[in-house]
Amino acid sequence: MGEWPSFEAGPIRFFRAAAPPHTGLKYASFMEPHITVADLHLYLPCLPEATRVTLTGVCLEDDSLKLVFKQLQNVEDFEIHTAHVPVFGAAWILPFVRHSLHHRLSIRMITIPGIDTHDLELDHAFDGLNERCPSLVGIQFHKRKWIYEDEQWKEVDI
Repeated sequence: MGEWPSFEAGPIRFFRAAAPPHTGLKYASFMEPHITVADLHLYLPCLPEATRVTLTGVCLEDDSLKLVFKQLQNVEDFEIHTAHVPVFGAAWILPFVRHSLHHRLSIRMITIPGIDTHDLELDHAFDGLNERCPSLVGIQFHKRKWIYEDEQWKEVDI
């Protein structure tokens, strides 16, 4: 029997239903038209070796992404495409991210391309983020990206 490929893309229910489990995947992209964080918890497989994960169609009206990160213990690059764009923007999403990343040791980059930063107060937007998640070195919303360098967040060109 051959080895599983290191990358898979498809609906999340496919990953949960497939046998054997996709525990050896390094990269996974889950494509849903609309899925809540509670549904993610039900269907997201445990991917202990995944380092790059993309979730498409996630509804961020639930309280936390913490459940997602429990299933993705070694994720380094995490990208999330929301099912709809909230009118409140990044200032509303950033507390979800901050709360969900508490003591994550592996995540380095978070990308949320569908959310604009029009409402972020940039002087304080990322305060305390590195204390909660020391491994995080980059975050990107829509067309803006920041990196953590020399103990401060700096905007960089994309």
